[in-house]
Amino acid sequence: MSTPDDDWDDLDAVEPRRDPAPEIVPRPSPPDASAAPARLRFGEVALTLTVPPGTTTGLGRDPDWAPGTAAALAPHPTVSARHATVAVAADGSATVTEELPGAVNRTRLNGVDLVPGRAYPLTDGDRLWLGARISCVVTLGRRPGGPGGG
Repeated sequence: MSTPDDDWDDLDAVEPRRDPAPEIVPRPSPPDASAAPARLRFGEVALTLTVPPGTTTGLGRDPDWAPGTAAALAPHPTVSARHATVAVAADGSATVTEELPGAVNRTRLNGVDLVPGRAYPLTDGDRLWLGARISCVVTLGRRPGGPGGG
């Protein structure tokens, strides 16, 4: 007759599982219907870039990587081809990341140099600099014609 403790002894004889555990890939969250896109208003190049919730966009001169800014920034060699990335989460919060290995002429957020590869949170009214001559003002959280929008 076996006791309940005897069953545990059998576990030691079981061969450990050798196949790798399945990779768990998080599903992207659908954009929040109330979340507004981020808007980047560049004064020096007369460009306003809209980044919808749940998307990421490149800032730079490479037309394949940064199609929204490449044409406007092409005449500005102080901006790297792949300078920075702006990501807007499904809830409308946003971050900026200077691309690795780093922009030659730096990326600054409100006067602070960014560390390449690190995401920095953006807030409404922030000023983002791509090099020394090109900047944009960040607008978050307002839908045109909606509550708090204009």
